[in-house]
Amino acid sequence: MHRDIVNNIIVSSKADVIITFSIDGHIKFWKKVFHLIEFLKNFKAHNGLITCATLSKNHDTLCTVGVDKTMKIFDVLNCDLRNIIKLPFVPSAC
Repeated sequence: MHRDIVNNIIVSSKADVIITFSIDGHIKFWKKVFHLIEFLKNFKAHNGLITCATLSKNHDTLCTVGVDKTMKIFDVLNCDLRNIIKLPFVPSAC
C-alpha cells in the first residue's frame, strides 16, 4: 500500500506487472497472480511529484521524470533501476 495519494497506474501486459505511482515519489511494482496482485518492490524514485511515466513499446522499460530534475529508467521485467539522468530543468514529459 502507498502512504500517499496514488496518481498514476501503468500495466505491462508483457510481464503481467502493475506499476503504481504516488505523489510522494514512490513507485511500487506488483505482479498479477490469478485473481490477485502480489507486491514485488518499492522505490523512493523521486523527491516529490512524478510528472510523467511511460513504458517502452515492448513493455520492458519504464521511464519516469519528476520535479527533482531527474529521469529514471527501470527494467520492468526484473523490477530494477537501470539508470539515473540528472537534468538542468524540471521535465513535464518523457
